[in-house]
Amino acid sequence: MKRTLTSLLITAMMLMTTLIPAGVVYAATDDDPAVLDGKTVKGMTEEELDEQSVMGHWAEDEFDDGDSIDNCGATLMSSANAWAKRSDGTFFNGTGTKVLTGALSKGVDVSSWQKTIDWSKVKKTDVTFAIIRMGFGSDYPSQDDAKFKYNVEQCEKYGIPYGFYLYSYANTAAKNKSEIAHVKRLLKGTHPTYPVYYDIEDGKTTGKCKNATIQSYAENFCKEIKAAGYTPGIYASLYWWRNKLECKNLDAYEKWVAQYNNSVTGCSYSGKNCGIWQSASDYKTSGITGRVDVNFTYKKYTKSSSSGSTISVNTNLAEGENLTSEDEVVAAPSVKKGWITDASGKLFYYYEKNKLYKSKWFTVSGKKYYATSTGAVYKDAYKKIGNYYYGFDSKGAMYKGVTKTINGKKYTFTDKGYAVICKVKTKANLNYRTGAGKKFKSKGLFKKNKELKIICKNGKWWQTSGGYWVHKDYLKVIE
Repeated sequence: MKRTLTSLLITAMMLMTTLIPAGVVYAATDDDPAVLDGKTVKGMTEEELDEQSVMGHWAEDEFDDGDSIDNCGATLMSSANAWAKRSDGTFFNGTGTKVLTGALSKGVDVSSWQKTIDWSKVKKTDVTFAIIRMGFGSDYPSQDDAKFKYNVEQCEKYGIPYGFYLYSYANTAAKNKSEIAHVKRLLKGTHPTYPVYYDIEDGKTTGKCKNATIQSYAENFCKEIKAAGYTPGIYASLYWWRNKLECKNLDAYEKWVAQYNNSVTGCSYSGKNCGIWQSASDYKTSGITGRVDVNFTYKKYTKSSSSGSTISVNTNLAEGENLTSEDEVVAAPSVKKGWITDASGKLFYYYEKNKLYKSKWFTVSGKKYYATSTGAVYKDAYKKIGNYYYGFDSKGAMYKGVTKTINGKKYTFTDKGYAVICKVKTKANLNYRTGAGKKFKSKGLFKKNKELKIICKNGKWWQTSGGYWVHKDYLKVIE
């Protein structure tokens, strides 16, 4: 549908009124210039630059596709049921009156512009995944998203599967390479279930390049992310897919397509591998202040890499374990053999690629560790495992033959790693046995006033640090 110049001007004014957050000043100052990829950007503030990388889903190119303004998402949600999940597991469209066909799950994409999200509240809604912004542009820490680590930690804490995106400004091969490095740096220690996307939409930088160049940047990104063990994808508007990115070389990778409309059939993109449709930018949900982009999946995402890893809630604690926050979420990224610390500080050991020890003891370089049911090892902790107590240092290694303070309390550990529960003295000469009870064979006699270290209690029978059992009625606790 063609528009008159007047209608275009009215549309532009409506969009600017709707989209510009309060407090954003669209004029750069000498005191607060924008810096992109280490260089000052003339005529833009730092806040404006960051905003562009978040609000870029509204790229001007979207309006050249022949769609009505409604199809570009300018109208706000008009119903409380807009995009809501129905009792039969299906979803309403944006009007809240018709049912989307084929949508499997609903998620949001978030960044620092959503401020501090209360993910505990989001968890209780029908939002079941999140795509988290890593940052924008080249590999400068100043261009990391300010809420990246927080959002990752909170999603892992509450068991919300997530993926990532990085907003691209690449218009040279060097910048493309640096943006890939930016993503790979921030991927360390994270466990995405959903793909890692390259957000290609900036008309003032990447958009000025030839189509073949843009496609090569996208392909470079996907190849590098896949080689790192993660599932790569490309985010772009429908216009960009049809007019700039469509090529066979990208068909093998995941596609996340933005097309704002209320169609019951969702996105009209007909290319291969379109797994996620971004349907609107004015969604509202509990736990998130203001508006947020809403997305629907049309395929199941249970893999964080080509080899497959999942996130699930821990329901199988080992004997003697108590459920704690460090045990709640299974974390299984695609990594090579060895140690990895995730974004929340949990420590894991992969004895083979993507294979974790769980609910068991294991030894690495002569040191013993205990992996919980999630695969995370205990560290800086005093824990009961089975019938015995143990202590673990900051790197997860079990303490042996030392006295250490853990969480403000002092503990002594035997040469075999058992924590000493108490110290006792025998009241009389006392037989010690191979097990807890008189049915077990007596192996010798402790003389009166013999000091012993106790490592386990089983009713009236207590076990000494030497492994033998004695009757508690003939013992006096001295420490």
